Amino acid sequence: MLRRLILAAGLCMSCLTPAQAVEEEWAIGMAAPEPTGITLKKWVDTQTAYDMFYEWSTKDRHAMVHFDILTHDFDSVETEGSGFAPIYYGFGVHARMMRGRSPIYGIRIPIGIVYMLEDKPLEFFGELGPRAGVIPETSFDLDLMVGIRYRI
Repeated sequence: MLRRLILAAGLCMSCLTPAQAVEEEWAIGMAAPEPTGITLKKWVDTQTAYDMFYEWSTKDRHAMVHFDILTHDFDSVETEGSGFAPIYYGFGVHARMMRGRSPIYGIRIPIGIVYMLEDKPLEFFGELGPRAGVIPETSFDLDLMVGIRYRI
């Protein structure tokens, strides 16, 4: 089941790229504290990116994957030095799988800020992601994470 979700998210990231994309750039990294996992981001133009995240937990034996479409506002925060700090927001879907329970599917509304170094391929980010489980039952939760990505 998890392999199918990751494959579907990957296909979405590769198929949804608009024809007028200005710059295609990928970034991969890690995020913590809750959730903790691997993040993969694909820029499709100068303001829009797709973000996929895979989380795992050995404590309560669950895994979660989410896929978000993010819009970045580069004019919202001015920085000094060689970098940019756009605020971003978006909409996404998530799936949470736990051993012995039915998967939970739902939506996310991520809001965050990313500091992108201009002279190095690194970006640091902080994100607040309210999410609502919709299927099979209604539930609410909040993702809070900080992380780093390497742009490739």
